Amino acid sequence: MIRTLYLSILFCLPGLFLGCREDSKTITINFKLAYDDVPLVMFEDYTYPDGKKLQITRFSFYLSELSIKQGSEINLIKDVDFINLTKSHSSLEGARQGLRYMSEEIEGGFDAISFNFGLTETQNASVPADYSSGHPMAKPGEYWVAWDSYIFVKVEGWIDLDNDNTPETGVALHLGSNAVKRSMAKSISNPEEEIEIIIDVHALFENAETGKIYDIAVNPQLHSLSQLPAAEELADNLAQSISLNN
Repeated sequence: MIRTLYLSILFCLPGLFLGCREDSKTITINFKLAYDDVPLVMFEDYTYPDGKKLQITRFSFYLSELSIKQGSEINLIKDVDFINLTKSHSSLEGARQGLRYMSEEIEGGFDAISFNFGLTETQNASVPADYSSGHPMAKPGEYWVAWDSYIFVKVEGWIDLDNDNTPETGVALHLGSNAVKRSMAKSISNPEEEIEIIIDVHALFENAETGKIYDIAVNPQLHSLSQLPAAEELADNLAQSISLNN
């Protein structure tokens, strides 16, 4: 009897057997793209807010300071990561499933999640050569030398600007510089359920509050510092395009 009690206590000691911990939970995060509330599939035709035909062929971004919160306590889960949703949304089935980003057991509870679209100023002051191969920030293709900045968000595709019903103009909306970092904070209603972070690309192009439509005919590609106001407009819209399904 004493031996049995001893073994029970031993296996429930912190760090030896997490199954006995009452304060541990599994956090599962899934990223999904949508277009006007339906799953977004790469290379499929969608309608731009002004009626033009649009195709999305890439959607990627840097994520930083991914954290969970319980009241005033903050638990950093991921300092920085690079997320590319292109492959996961290459089919309708994949778009419905989204990208399973993480499923990990953590200590303690949480009632909110927060993160940045983009990098912190300290992170953005570095360059790809500062990191070893395999690090999220070691990607030279995600860095602008001319801007002294990483590219925080890439949205690429095609749009029909001549109204012939065929998307022929390349879209390359690359958002970079410290001015376009946007911070998110969302409440979690049920920590036991999967957290779906949904990005509605339609809302990226049309501001839900003002109704203003991004002028993609003027700036279908963002590659110059002179276009920073357009990049900031898209960053503001991106912040409003996020919803949580939990």
